[in-house]
Amino acid sequence: MVINEIYLVFLGANLYLFTLSTDNLTIINSNYGYQKGNIIIKEVYQRLRKSLAEDFVIARKNDEFIFYFVSQKDRETVKEFASQIINNLSLPYEIENNLVYLKIKIGIVARERENCQELIRKSRLALLFVDEKNSIKFYQDSMLGQLSGRLNLESKLRRAISKQEFILFYQPQLETKNNNIVAVEALIRWYHPAEGMISPGQFIPLAEDTGMILEIGDWVLHESLKQLKKWENKGFNNLTIAVNIAPQQFQQDKFVLKVKELLNKYNVSPSKLELEITERTVIKDVEYTVEVLNKLKFLGVKISIDDFGTGYSSLEYLNRFALDKLKIDKSFVHDQSNLNIVRTIIMMGSNLGLQVVAEGVETASELEFLIENNCKYYQGFYYTPPKPAFEIEKYF
Repeated sequence: MVINEIYLVFLGANLYLFTLSTDNLTIINSNYGYQKGNIIIKEVYQRLRKSLAEDFVIARKNDEFIFYFVSQKDRETVKEFASQIINNLSLPYEIENNLVYLKIKIGIVARERENCQELIRKSRLALLFVDEKNSIKFYQDSMLGQLSGRLNLESKLRRAISKQEFILFYQPQLETKNNNIVAVEALIRWYHPAEGMISPGQFIPLAEDTGMILEIGDWVLHESLKQLKKWENKGFNNLTIAVNIAPQQFQQDKFVLKVKELLNKYNVSPSKLELEITERTVIKDVEYTVEVLNKLKFLGVKISIDDFGTGYSSLEYLNRFALDKLKIDKSFVHDQSNLNIVRTIIMMGSNLGLQVVAEGVETASELEFLIENNCKYYQGFYYTPPKPAFEIEKYF
């Protein structure tokens, strides 16, 4: 049955067409080979088949699955149904005795009357608007206009890479009790010649979706180590520089070798480099993560988990990973209802022998709370917003 050739008309009910995509299958293929990747795809299909009624038609194209049903149910009920599918398909898969995780996302389009080919196009368009917080998106007509803006931004971003329109800002990490600076985090900024400063929140997700994050991430790592060496030459010898690493960077075959070569190029001690990775990075392939972190640890590089508490790390995983630091996500620091979570993370980090840094500290009361609960390090606007190198070094 070729789903693209069907013309569907249903009166008095909604047709919901789903396009389901596995976001990180390419990484699995790179690490384990296409044969293993195909085994995973078959298991995805089997799980999906069990999640759907027998009369559901499922079509597959590459790493996408397309299916539909006709129902009187409202969107919230349909979204709950899609969430159940994602939860089922997001459970770990086993490859060569290793557990790997897929990032599942679903685009949905709802129509009473529609050509099926058009439905598929629109459900795929909805997939483009899936983000870290929302794995399910319903198609909206406004997405067409947004897509035009996205394509325009993508073109500008490619130009920015070739023209080197990026700059780095830096924000200190400090001891809570005396404001002694122990590290600085490198944060990328895009200065567009006509539009001025463009927020990372606008272009980093796009860079990750398009693969441009690899080139951007390499540039950040280069420039960070180059700047650290400049500071060392000025006599600032006690600094550690923290650099954010995207999941795609971390999954590269020769990532550890690249880090080693850059440390040698700029003659920087590995102990002065801290790589920040997120929970979504480490759970994609736990065994691979353990292997890479152990290699980085052997090299002497420090590792921190960024935005801790927003992902799905378990205590078992944290105990296996060669980590040095946990960074508590700023959303917990700001929200009074989450202060018990902050206390728990501080205590847990201490019990695991890890440094704990609270991110996004903006007020004296937030800092006081951290001191009272034995959080030794913090970062945030309360001390200073991120600034260019020549300004931030005035705080050293």
